[in-house]
Amino acid sequence: MTPIIVRCITCRHRIGCPLRTRGAIVRCPFCRCHVCVPISNSDAIDAAEPAISLNPVAWQVQCRTAITVASDLLRATGCQVTGWAVVELIRQIPRPPQGLRGLSSQSLLFRGLQAVARNEVLAKSGKREAILRFVRTTIELPSSHRGLLEASVTGSLLGFGLAGRSLDS
Repeated sequence: MTPIIVRCITCRHRIGCPLRTRGAIVRCPFCRCHVCVPISNSDAIDAAEPAISLNPVAWQVQCRTAITVASDLLRATGCQVTGWAVVELIRQIPRPPQGLRGLSSQSLLFRGLQAVARNEVLAKSGKREAILRFVRTTIELPSSHRGLLEASVTGSLLGFGLAGRSLDS
């Protein structure tokens, strides 16, 4: 039987995986990174994404960072910081390959990034760089990780009853 061939997203080596590993997470024998094995061979080669690390503490920090940075970005635009606004702002961050080039000038994210670029207080406090770093790293997230981040932020804000409430109070 022909093995499923996947490419490690980290070291780019081709890995031959037995058919019994379809849908599983395996370690790359070259760099030891976790790689998801697709279910069908037609989805293989470049469809493999790194497995999402579900370390609870690291994941909680990542979600908290997303909420904090999105809130800072909303404050820079002068918008009220609500749970729904935070969720919408995170969802507006574009996905590859278009990146920020595909961002509409009418979007809240575009206006927020312009406000951040002009805000000297954010520059002095280091928040400007944190916001830009968050946007860049979110653009580069694998789609499965990105979807989980959006769902986790939405779920946590809804779970705490903060969807329509101001996060500043």
